[in-house]
Amino acid sequence: MRVATAPLLSVSQEARFAQDAGAKAIMNPGDIVRYKVAVLNSGASAATGVILSARLDDAVELVGDVEVGAGKVVRGGAGDREVVVTLPK
Repeated sequence: MRVATAPLLSVSQEARFAQDAGAKAIMNPGDIVRYKVAVLNSGASAATGVILSARLDDAVELVGDVEVGAGKVVRGGAGDREVVVTLPK
């Protein structure tokens, strides 16, 4: 019997209000929402060369910088409509 050794990636997303200027817990113009995206490898081997990309909804504007724990931000500065991050391992 052969055991799978491939990486097995899953992605989770979380959004929280950093500044809720309007009605509480309802997104209004001027609100600031911080998004957190996590990538988990539950496979038996390392995943290399991973590219994570996300296109922003038309109702959302990126106003700050994208931060990444390990990896590199390829696109994702204020005003960008798409966020692209490379994850080395």
